[in-house]
Amino acid sequence: SREELGQEFKAVYVVSRDLAALTERDEVRRLLIRSARQLVPLEAAAVVMEDEAETRYVVEEAHGWAREFEGREVAITERTWAAWVLRSGEDPCLLDNVAGHQDRMPILVLDEASSRAESLLAVPLKASTRTLGALMLMGRRGAFDAAASRVLGVLANQAAAALSTIQMKDRIKDLAMRDGLTGLYNRRAFDDELRRAFGREDRQHGRLALVLLDIDHFKKLNDTFGHPAGDAVLRHTARVVEQHLRRGDQAARFGGEEFAIILPGTGEGGAVRLAERVREAVEKAQLVFEGARLSVTVSLGAAVWPDDGKDQEALLTAADRALYAAKQAGRNRAALASGLPPAASSFAPTI
Repeated sequence: SREELGQEFKAVYVVSRDLAALTERDEVRRLLIRSARQLVPLEAAAVVMEDEAETRYVVEEAHGWAREFEGREVAITERTWAAWVLRSGEDPCLLDNVAGHQDRMPILVLDEASSRAESLLAVPLKASTRTLGALMLMGRRGAFDAAASRVLGVLANQAAAALSTIQMKDRIKDLAMRDGLTGLYNRRAFDDELRRAFGREDRQHGRLALVLLDIDHFKKLNDTFGHPAGDAVLRHTARVVEQHLRRGDQAARFGGEEFAIILPGTGEGGAVRLAERVREAVEKAQLVFEGARLSVTVSLGAAVWPDDGKDQEALLTAADRALYAAKQAGRNRAALASGLPPAASSFAPTI
């Protein structure tokens, strides 16, 4: 009725006001699902978000039976209703008989059991000309109608605007945390990320590895070929490091020709494998600068929390000792803090 519709849009106004005050993307997604649950009878719901490259989507927030798929990634080209909505970017899609539709597809992920939902309402999250994601609502036959589609479409637009604003602010903040030459995180961002990583692993009783990397004979290279060549070597090394990171790993320019890599949930074996892969890749990579072939190698030191250091400062010291040992042993190699003798009081600094 007109009265019910008015009440629904009044509720949307309240939610829109709340959305405008949020500063985190996960807060927006949670409020979106909570509001949808209050507006329509749901059995399950999910917010899927498209990545920046527009090649995949992630089930970021879910309710009901969809919770088992939180965190799952799906290629945007796959045959799912979520992928279809993201590709089409059209108005809300309402299906009151999912199983009977001529295009029989799973809703969220490929290995989703069939007939999980009778009715589907999929609402794109559109900001300007780009589809950021979609709100996927699942229920029994007749759970959704055209009025619900209109109201949730308005709500989704408000959520998309809030997400777009937060993304823009996050990009600006991210730029301030980046090293201008290499694009890696700067020292300040590294310190913040290491502190957060310590907190996460401590809560989960996990492990954490830290790898320090130093470009061998960098001063000599600068003196021989000039600072522009040195800059090229720094950018080249940063790219090689990035190519070997796993999801969740973080690399930073630690200072000068030194880099740092944070490896959450990683023990000694994982740290050694990554250090060796990076070392070999840098050595084998061909870097030509203004017609000159530059030979670049790196030395690396790895330490693991909590075995090699109980806090940030102790872990950094342990990794730095391992790096110094690698350089003293001839450079172009990796060393583990656990393989070193106990620290002497007059420990020499990294050179």
